[in-house]
Amino acid sequence: MPPKTPPENETHDMSRNRLENLIDMGHELVKLQYPKHIRGLLDEAVVSGWVETPYWQHFCRETYFRHDPPTNPSRMTRFRKRIGESV
Repeated sequence: MPPKTPPENETHDMSRNRLENLIDMGHELVKLQYPKHIRGLLDEAVVSGWVETPYWQHFCRETYFRHDPPTNPSRMTRFRKRIGESV
């Protein structure tokens, strides 16, 4: 999957550092491995880890570091039940 390219109309926030400037581009999560499965984490740990590490946010194609979670663990669990664990 190619890196995300910013939209033409995206305004660049000079006071914020882009994730790609903060992380090691050779890290395993930058190379597209899925955090829940490679680390055997529960949904709660995935959501809290997303807030704590810029690597997970980069993996999810965020441009800037966010301090708020993208979702709550119960929504992830319900979604996984709808699509099935094998996906």
